[in-house]
Amino acid sequence: MIKILVKGKSLVLEVLSGDKILHSFHIKIGANGLRKTKEGDKKTPVGNYKILWKASVFQEDNPSKKLYKITEGNSFALWNPKLKTTEFSREFGTTDEELWRDSYGGEEAVVLCLDYPNVKDIAEGKTGSCIEIHATKNFHKPSLGCIKLTCEDAKILYCLVEVGTEVSICDE
Repeated sequence: MIKILVKGKSLVLEVLSGDKILHSFHIKIGANGLRKTKEGDKKTPVGNYKILWKASVFQEDNPSKKLYKITEGNSFALWNPKLKTTEFSREFGTTDEELWRDSYGGEEAVVLCLDYPNVKDIAEGKTGSCIEIHATKNFHKPSLGCIKLTCEDAKILYCLVEVGTEVSICDE
């Protein structure tokens, strides 16, 4: 079973199969570090999550082939190419994400959305939404709480994992 381990202090994301590291990536996290507790704190959460949905302009079985350009108001979910971003937001209870912007990779957009806040987080009074692992054209800048990768690394990660993949974010 494939799992993701995010080592927040080390700024490393590892893709694991059992104890074996299949791939390791350099990452950026929230501008204010780890331990997200509330919306807008610019921190990355620590805990155990799952990939809720994923979206990319690349075909999973052929990552060199672009499917379409993500543009404002147009579809971005591979599993339903007719779904508009506003419909997607209603279905998943998220805000409209501007996935066509450079902060998500622009024409190389790749996004893996985590289930933050999950039931445990909500019980602990944590707030916020839309914590994602995503590509960015602005890799040198920290995020608002998401886990950022280069566009090329995000594309590789996207092809290694599935919706439902477990993601552990720790203080290491």
